[in-house]
Amino acid sequence: MATYILLLTLTPEGRESALADPGTLLRKEQEVAVEGVTCMGIYGVIGQYDFVTWVEARDNETAAQFSLEFGVRVGAHVTTLPA
Repeated sequence: MATYILLLTLTPEGRESALADPGTLLRKEQEVAVEGVTCMGIYGVIGQYDFVTWVEARDNETAAQFSLEFGVRVGAHVTTLPA
């Protein structure tokens, strides 16, 4: 398993959703069921990004699939970096 860092910047719609329901990111992460991916944590941060997520995935393609699905569900632009 490889480690990936996902840097999330919420869209205006994603911000509204997170403000109305702060637990939405955690629930959405659990809803994204991509085989071969384990989410190790989601952290709110201050600065250029709103959240940092740490995942383990079997390969780049699997990490990219999770990143895309998670970003769409939470309303975020995601930058995925292998660590």
